[in-house]
Amino acid sequence: MNSIKEVDPELAEALNENMFVFEDLFEADDRSLQVLLRAVDQKQLVAALKGASPAILEKVLKNVSQRSAGMLREDIEARGPMRLAEIEGARKEIVTAAKALEAEGKIILRTDAADLLT
Repeated sequence: MNSIKEVDPELAEALNENMFVFEDLFEADDRSLQVLLRAVDQKQLVAALKGASPAILEKVLKNVSQRSAGMLREDIEARGPMRLAEIEGARKEIVTAAKALEAEGKIILRTDAADLLT
């Protein structure tokens, strides 16, 4: 990646951004996901979940309180049609927040079995 960055910084940045995408967030452990969900704005989360796969939606709903899950479902349904650019923008902001939380050591996004000690 450093070699690419020296030759084409813009390409390196694009590759870096695409190496970790919104859908990857839901492979994180439940504790990390809960920390992330508390850190993001509810409106942003609603926008990001619009059109998300049922598996992603269920993972989110499983990691919030029953009351929050009900409100989140209602907000997503009530939101109506959205532009794809708005959805992608919200998802990108959540990924950015997740990366910042990981850099602060508050969450773990990606793990290899060899990296974890229990």
